[in-house]
Amino acid sequence: MNKKVAATVSALAMTTGLLAMSGAATTAQAAATSGTAGAAPRHATAPFAAQGKSLGLNSAQVKALQSRADSYLDERGGTQIAANKIRLADGSTLVLALPAAKGSLGKEQNGPALASYACNYGHFCAFSGPNFTGDVIDMYQCAEYSIPWSGYGSWKNNQTPGTVANFESSDHVSRWHDRGAYSQDTNADWSWVWYLRNC
Repeated sequence: MNKKVAATVSALAMTTGLLAMSGAATTAQAAATSGTAGAAPRHATAPFAAQGKSLGLNSAQVKALQSRADSYLDERGGTQIAANKIRLADGSTLVLALPAAKGSLGKEQNGPALASYACNYGHFCAFSGPNFTGDVIDMYQCAEYSIPWSGYGSWKNNQTPGTVANFESSDHVSRWHDRGAYSQDTNADWSWVWYLRNC
């Protein structure tokens, strides 16, 4: 468990403990609510399943892609707008890497990759994997954005020339900044980066 997940789990545990002390009436009400909510799916997945198949994914790949989208939605919030896209609450767009279609590269890849994602001019793009692979958070508006990943990834600062991006720790303090656009890093350590202010 990485430190970002551990911090979230700790916060949830504390919240759970406080709710447990609120009394039997609250518990009963929560149980009734849970029973009602359980009758409906967490997310409207049917349109996205059809979209995934139209992209050439098989049923297993569609299911795995939706599972990843659900995990992001549960942890980060936001709205799913396509089979592999989520509009996050902070205004950024999360693009999930599509599984490679079998045979498209001679063999099926072991994991998702998205090496061809275009980080458009005016944007800052954070990738979950090195060398601009994996899932992508595409940032355009000048704001502070949450980085969910630990381990090594990559980033591109393709904003207007000279625009500086600040990399922040868990206390929202800038601990490092790039040299300004255009700049990039093919092997960036996300483990200490909790937030990124793109400009």
